[in-house]
Amino acid sequence: MEEERKQENFQERKIQSIQQETAQRSATTVGANNEQTNTHNFSNEDTHQQARRSTKSVKFGRNRKYSSSGRSIFALPTKAFLPIASRHTNNVSHIKKIQIGTYLINVWFFSPYPEEYSRLEVLYICEFCLKYMKGSFVAHRHKLKCPYKFPPGDEIYRDGYISVFEVDGKKNKTYCQNLCLLAKMFLDHKTLYYDVEPFLFYILTETDKNGCHFVGYFSKEKKSAFNYNLSCIMALPSCQRKGYGQFLIDFSYLLSRKEGKTGSPEKPLSDLGLITYRKYWLRAIQKQLRCYSDKITTLDGNSKSIYMLTSCNHLIE
Repeated sequence: MEEERKQENFQERKIQSIQQETAQRSATTVGANNEQTNTHNFSNEDTHQQARRSTKSVKFGRNRKYSSSGRSIFALPTKAFLPIASRHTNNVSHIKKIQIGTYLINVWFFSPYPEEYSRLEVLYICEFCLKYMKGSFVAHRHKLKCPYKFPPGDEIYRDGYISVFEVDGKKNKTYCQNLCLLAKMFLDHKTLYYDVEPFLFYILTETDKNGCHFVGYFSKEKKSAFNYNLSCIMALPSCQRKGYGQFLIDFSYLLSRKEGKTGSPEKPLSDLGLITYRKYWLRAIQKQLRCYSDKITTLDGNSKSIYMLTSCNHLIE
């Protein structure tokens, strides 16, 4: 009997020791898994924090790098904003000149034409329908068959050989897209090229026996929440310094007065746009001062109004 009891006690102790070892092993495994999970979570948090930091740095227009001395260096994230002159070193293909009508014009900025056209040295553009072509032979054949001799819109203004056509971006989508691609070659800050349906385009032309030749244009939104009467304005370099920019700005204000609204150009203005608008505003102020110079009463007579007219002349020159 005693031997049987000893064997039973021995078996019970053995079973208990096996159970304790199993419990310890399971606890060790759970602890290791928890450590791996925590490490994985920390690594994920670090990755998210790094992503946030990099996104934040790109959002503010810079990437942070560190030199050997430990100082932070801010590097620009992209070179897309640089002018074409700086892209020659990177061997980036782009159009350098355009042939439109009888003018061969140097391109100022990069324009996102299709890839097979952007590799060309010279791009040929029809001055009536603004279609772009690869070679002079194709352009000559197109000129003989082009159905357009004026912009595809309504002529709303004519004075001598000067005409203005109103073109709806929704009704004439291809023409307006070609116009935006052409305008991007001479406007640095233009961003919309294909979304032309919400806009009206006012095309300025010079008319002769061959048709209405493209000179420049301005666009505006059909429904503007801020009463903007002008979104984008451009005159070809071959037609600049003839007063066409001032004419287009004046025409945009004339349309606003016709609609019974107070309008202003879309903000912010580009560098060239700011120069053009300042010149226009100064002349408009000068004109109003001349019209009401007799009605202005000051302490020293009309000397103040004469001084203001003189200063306006000086600023315009």
